[in-house]
Amino acid sequence: MRRVSEILANLLFVFALAASGCDSVTDDPRFVLHDPYAFAGTWYRGNFHMHSSHSDGAYHGVELAGLYGAQGYDVLCISDHNQWGDQDGGSLSQFQTDTIVHDWNGDGTVYAENVPGSGVEAYVQDWRHSRPKWSIDAYEIRPVDEALPVLIPGAETSYAGWHIGLLGHPAGWIEAPGLSLAFVTRTHDAGGFVFLAHPALWNGRGKHLTGRLDMRQFDALEIMNGLHLTKGEPADATPLWDELLTMGYRLWGLANDDAHTPIGSPEAAPFTAFHMVLASERSVSGFLEALHRGSSYGSTGLTFSKLGSEGDVIVVTAPGAAHLTFIGRSATILLQVDGESASYLVHGNEGYVRVEAVGSESGPLGPTRAWSQPFFVERQTD
Repeated sequence: MRRVSEILANLLFVFALAASGCDSVTDDPRFVLHDPYAFAGTWYRGNFHMHSSHSDGAYHGVELAGLYGAQGYDVLCISDHNQWGDQDGGSLSQFQTDTIVHDWNGDGTVYAENVPGSGVEAYVQDWRHSRPKWSIDAYEIRPVDEALPVLIPGAETSYAGWHIGLLGHPAGWIEAPGLSLAFVTRTHDAGGFVFLAHPALWNGRGKHLTGRLDMRQFDALEIMNGLHLTKGEPADATPLWDELLTMGYRLWGLANDDAHTPIGSPEAAPFTAFHMVLASERSVSGFLEALHRGSSYGSTGLTFSKLGSEGDVIVVTAPGAAHLTFIGRSATILLQVDGESASYLVHGNEGYVRVEAVGSESGPLGPTRAWSQPFFVERQTD
């Protein structure tokens, strides 16, 4: 019966397209289906938005990496807010933005201690290597420790009220909040990955968002944020994601837990949301390459055991799923199937197809879920 329902749903695709304003399926049927999972590799578990006590988190960096490593995480980015302030004591001119040592907030007062996370004279730490000699910060994770996850250098920066995640920002100086978006260019120049953090409050306002922020500079949206999920605030940004994808922005989706607090805390707790990455190697470069090509998916508990395409058919299996939904341009529901497995025949006018899986069991935060990346459907022209 399930197979019959899939066939009927695919036959009714014309009506879904008509309701969404998509092109008619009677148009030229030639298209290319871009499968972000058509790459050889190994699946790794990661989290790319989290905080140590270096800014406003509960654990030192080494503790945080150890906790996630014990839970089976393979890759992390400790994305502390705006990083270090006035750590150099004036000894390194390239990091000194004032002439007063420990005037970390620019008010003319000399403070006895520097203030990490002030965002003034900030510095991104590369946790894979020893700290700079001038730093008073004792936290470091040496690359020889194979028991720990791979750590991608990065930060969570602030600009005009936006929070922006940087994966792979090179170690060194970073602009104070609101100064400029040069850190985005610098991250991309280093092969890094840039995403807009917790944007769910902008659901339904995609045009307003793009009028204020150039989304062409971004690689991804954070479509699920664990901090906001545990606080009962808007955490699911997939409506905004569909808006921007429909407008033509090619953006991947990330799920992160944005951990700040200790294990067992009711809010901003570790291990709430995570991201699975299909990488060719367990390294910083391997993970960044996979993120750039979209070989990943987000989750709050479900995982995909099959995810990809066979010719023009997208095939999915998510053990423990109650139902699977295929979604296209304008957030059109193309097909919904009860159960753990489904397939969808691509017609060529969808614009993109992404898959959402919803689990059969609910916890305190609702049903577990998983989100594929979009399979972009590109019309061929002569």
